[in-house]
Amino acid sequence: MGSADQGHRHGAGRTGRARDGRVRKVRQAGWPAAGSSATANATLTASPSPTAKVISASQAKALVDAAMLAPNGLALIGGPNKAEETKPTVEQPHHVCTWRRLPRRVLAGHNTKWLVDATVVHQIAVAYESAEAADVVVETRNALGTCKTYDNGTYVVTEVGAVKVPTYPGAHEVLGYCQKITFHKDKRVLVNCEALLTHKGGYLISAVTVYADTRKEAEQQLTFVGAVAAEKLAKLPSSP
Repeated sequence: MGSADQGHRHGAGRTGRARDGRVRKVRQAGWPAAGSSATANATLTASPSPTAKVISASQAKALVDAAMLAPNGLALIGGPNKAEETKPTVEQPHHVCTWRRLPRRVLAGHNTKWLVDATVVHQIAVAYESAEAADVVVETRNALGTCKTYDNGTYVVTEVGAVKVPTYPGAHEVLGYCQKITFHKDKRVLVNCEALLTHKGGYLISAVTVYADTRKEAEQQLTFVGAVAAEKLAKLPSSP
């Protein structure tokens, strides 16, 4: 999951009819801390990757570029014609239940944010030097079984758990989860739902996250956004 700042920076806001005040809160808060989490207290153990083959930085960048949605990539589901913000990243997808990710070499990555209807949407796509995308899914699935709630001092996360997401054509593996965030300072509540989608080549993972006021909103939007992200993966070759 993201940091406390990330939760505050993802206040819901209508892009159309009731966009005004709620969207302003999102824009004024700035850029979220991708891949950050509460203080980690343990490390998960993942199975070794099935292959030791590594890819180059240029191959990794090509994978990420091909997997990322265009700035207007969510227009068909009610999104804007351009992204709210976008920037490169070399951080892995969000941690869950304070378990920190095993160290891996990320060669390329990108993080993009959109305001879509009453939600805020992120896509983080990263390519690893080795075929370790499946290990990230294993870590996340294992972590989801270790907690239902935790408190990092700034906010409380509750209702942590896996959520059913479609088996998207184009995605080799898919794992979804949701959680509720309540901030100590202002008692504001948000729900974030995330889906991890891996490419069959094993080097790339595309994580799409939706922040909304309710779990119903977040889950519904996640289904649509996940489908769009999976379409991009379906067009990639099976190996770099």
